Amino acid sequence: MTKYYKVVQRSLVSCVAGGNAEVQYKINEYVEAPNWLSRGHRALFVFATFRDAFDFANRMAVFTSIYECKIQYAFKHLPYFLDTDLLARHIVYPSHVNFPLGTVAVRKVKLIKKIKEDKK
Repeated sequence: MTKYYKVVQRSLVSCVAGGNAEVQYKINEYVEAPNWLSRGHRALFVFATFRDAFDFANRMAVFTSIYECKIQYAFKHLPYFLDTDLLARHIVYPSHVNFPLGTVAVRKVKLIKKIKEDKK
C-alpha cells in the first residue's frame, strides 16, 4: 500500500484553505472537500513523500503536524491552483501559485498516525 502524508494545523484543519473552504480532518475517518466546490476542484491535497511534506511544513507560518494518511481516489492530474483568499469566500478563481513539490490531489483523506509535530 502506498503511503501518503498530510500536513495540518495542530487543530487538524487545513494549512492553506480557510473560511468556507477549510476542512476539519479526523483521525481514522475519511473527510472530503466542501460540496460547494465544482467536481473538478472537489479535491484534498496530500504529499507523496515524507520529505515533500516536511519541506512544505517548514515553510508554514502556523504550527503544523504531519500525519501518515490513507486516501481514496488519486486524481491523474492536479487541478489548477485556486486563490485561497477568494476561495474562503466561496469565490473560485485561478491563482498564479503552483502546488508544492510532491502534491497529490485526492478525493478523500483519513489521518492515520502523527509522524511529526512542529515545535515553532
